[in-house]
Amino acid sequence: MRLVSSIAYKWALAVADKFNSNHKWKRFYYYWIRLILGTLLKMSIIFGIAYLLDVFWPTFYCAVTYGIVKIISGGMHYRPLGRSILLSVMLFITMGVVADTFNYIYKPFDDTLTKGPFIYTWVMFIFSALCAIVFVPVKVKHKVSFWNFRKWIYKILTIAFVGYAMYYSLQLLNLENAEEVINVHMPRVISVWTAIAFELATSIPFVYYGVTRLNQILNYK
Repeated sequence: MRLVSSIAYKWALAVADKFNSNHKWKRFYYYWIRLILGTLLKMSIIFGIAYLLDVFWPTFYCAVTYGIVKIISGGMHYRPLGRSILLSVMLFITMGVVADTFNYIYKPFDDTLTKGPFIYTWVMFIFSALCAIVFVPVKVKHKVSFWNFRKWIYKILTIAFVGYAMYYSLQLLNLENAEEVINVHMPRVISVWTAIAFELATSIPFVYYGVTRLNQILNYK
């Protein structure tokens, strides 16, 4: 990431010089340029590996869903899991492989939809709902402005998202066109619920602590 930081610093200087910005704005430019470049680099590596493993689309759906849930559940306020490229690769590729594996298991050879996807969806929904109700958001150690108010906003948004995702998933799985359900909607539904469960699992205290420690080790801190 040193190369990314170096490039971001040079670009931030160029932008600051162009607009004659002060040091505060220079730091602002550097932060966002580094964040964008770092994210693009990480996702390029992740999707490249996912493509080689033939799990590109499950990983893509998982990554998008994970990012959305992370934001609405207050994930932006605790130590980011994506700071380490290695940890990000481990996380998203694992989700993609898990989603693709269950999709393969549940995809019937006779084109008749089994109960498997419904069971998977309900199990993930119950687990995610419990995490949202009990553990979301993560209890951060550092001070966050208006935390007592914002934590309820995160919890309500997460519960609402989980509820809507369940409603929409059941609508897709219950469509009359079985071929469309099996080939199009079922892989997306399984990927979405895999990502939701993975992200909300990090709100469980001992899981959060373990991931944080792993993140520190991978960053040599």
